[in-house]
Amino acid sequence: MIRVGRLAALAFAFIGLFTVLFTRLWFVQVASGAEYSEEAENQRLRRVQTQSARGDISDRDGVLLATSELRPAVFIDPTQLDEDERESLVQDLAGLAGLAPRELAEELADAGDREFRAASLTPEQAAFIEANRERFPGVRISLIPARSYPFGDLMAHVVGHINDPSEDDIDIREVHPDSDVGKAGVEGFYDDILRGAPGSIFYDIDRQGVPLGQAGRLSSEPGADIFLTLDVDVQRVVEQALAEGIANSQ
Repeated sequence: MIRVGRLAALAFAFIGLFTVLFTRLWFVQVASGAEYSEEAENQRLRRVQTQSARGDISDRDGVLLATSELRPAVFIDPTQLDEDERESLVQDLAGLAGLAPRELAEELADAGDREFRAASLTPEQAAFIEANRERFPGVRISLIPARSYPFGDLMAHVVGHINDPSEDDIDIREVHPDSDVGKAGVEGFYDDILRGAPGSIFYDIDRQGVPLGQAGRLSSEPGADIFLTLDVDVQRVVEQALAEGIANSQ
């Protein structure tokens, strides 16, 4: 009787084990099949964020004080670089774009697997890279909205300026590392309104991470425009008078 009881207990244990196993298999293949399929699909795609155009800043008559223009920029994808290609790319790109090789190398190392914007370019520099692709592996040229101030330094204390995001901007405000952020004046105070929302480009990639082609695009949303109550002509007269007064007092 004892042996029969042990066999029965062992049989029940096997039945319980197989019940758990089959339940788990059913859950993985049926209940969570769609979820795992979606996860595998996402792993096959690479998302690259695109920068949105900042809103315009104008005086009370609609005269542009700050606007955005499309200019070429160079992006580097570290996943597309072999170790022996990194040093030569840093030297070539730094020499072409007037960058500090050491700073570019550090930025490349800090990027990890994230594509990043390395520098703004002139049209001539962008054309040179396109004509010498073999010297610039892992590099992508794209037109991005760049800030322009038609009146230069006039009203700079009011309009403000933009710069790269700080660590707090990235961590707390969740600003993308490649986005421009307002740092002073109207640019800084109304940054959240002016900056807009970034877009995304999705690329199909193979198992080695090599892009196979574009899979989709999510358009960016430009920032809102802002109109000031100031008059640029009046401000010009005031600043000229102030400069003359300072010069005459010396």
